[in-house]
Amino acid sequence: MKTTHKTIKSMKKVNLMALATIVMALASCSQSDDIAGQPAENLNEGLEPIQLNVSNPYSASLTRGTGVVGGLTENDNVWRMQHVNIYMLNRGTTEFAYFNQQNMNAGIPIYAGADFVTPNGVVSDIASAADGSIKYYPPSGNFDFWGYRLDDCVAEDAIVYKDSIVIPFTLDGSQDIMVGKAMPTANQLATASQQAIDRVYSAYAARNGVQPDITFKHLLTRLTFQAQARSSNVCDQEQGVYIDSVQIKTVAGARLTVAFTDAANISNVNEQIKFTGDSVYLYLKDSQVDEKGNLKKLEPVLPTWNFAENRGDSVKIGESLMIPAGDKYELLFFVRQSKPSQVGGQAVPMYYQLPYTLTTDPNSTTPAPFLPGYSYNVLLSINGLQDIVITATLEKWGDGGTINISPEDDM
Repeated sequence: MKTTHKTIKSMKKVNLMALATIVMALASCSQSDDIAGQPAENLNEGLEPIQLNVSNPYSASLTRGTGVVGGLTENDNVWRMQHVNIYMLNRGTTEFAYFNQQNMNAGIPIYAGADFVTPNGVVSDIASAADGSIKYYPPSGNFDFWGYRLDDCVAEDAIVYKDSIVIPFTLDGSQDIMVGKAMPTANQLATASQQAIDRVYSAYAARNGVQPDITFKHLLTRLTFQAQARSSNVCDQEQGVYIDSVQIKTVAGARLTVAFTDAANISNVNEQIKFTGDSVYLYLKDSQVDEKGNLKKLEPVLPTWNFAENRGDSVKIGESLMIPAGDKYELLFFVRQSKPSQVGGQAVPMYYQLPYTLTTDPNSTTPAPFLPGYSYNVLLSINGLQDIVITATLEKWGDGGTINISPEDDM
């Protein structure tokens, strides 16, 4: 059995309504939260606000289409106020958490795909609701917190099954798809009481210093691209080689599972994201963003030459492609170079394609597969077009010797 619901835009107004409903209902809450019978101005006293900490794991992956989140180094691997979405569910189920029965009757869950903004410049800190709302734990009950990031992917409504919550979507190669579940951190396990850990996540656990911390992990493989010229003429502005476009053939349709009742699936990437449909070509985008914060179309890239060291520089091409993990990828580079069409003539652009089958090790017959959560740098060496030079060589006659004949003698 399944149900569907809107997850992002529609939830912003809903959350504000939920907050108003919560405030009106406080006087009826239990004595355990120390609020019953208090004056109206003290209604929030005794309630525990939900503080959601988000972490960006340091791994062999980079990652806003807004492109990548985080980086390969500790300095780069920080949040940049990206948007993520949060579910708060009754623990061990796919049932939405409600503050009280009134909220449930009104169909207003606490967090059902709510839009959150991550911190800026740090790897781990408190995320805030995009609509500025503050929510509180119900007086009783334990809860699970799940987070996901689909960036600006074209996504359908979430489908709520008895054992999972699934969102079908389509990626374009520029989105960093991430997912995570709140788990007690090592510091919480070491310092909090066992009872607080056993009751995560709840008002009781929050009062004892244990709030949800979600580590978001990358589900896709990332490819970055660089170009390096093998000769200085490749870098000439008028007759050099320009990389106009980079394409990759892969599957773009997918289903993201953002919550499970089976804990064994939490760390199983193959269960968290599944790809469907036919293969299509995805395009590498530029690292520059437009006025809406989305990555622009790739600007043509011209390699540069280091004359001091007599070698080509490694020049970055675009942002990156984030795609399903696989054993190999079919790449297609679209390049152009201006060349004279005749001696002394004006240079005209020549367009051509460079297809390539990419593996993790071009020199191996059994290369390792590309892994989700890992970033691979592709260095494209460029020689440029070579003039067709035809040399005409005259082969001398071979000396076959003299043949003496006397026709008259044979008459």
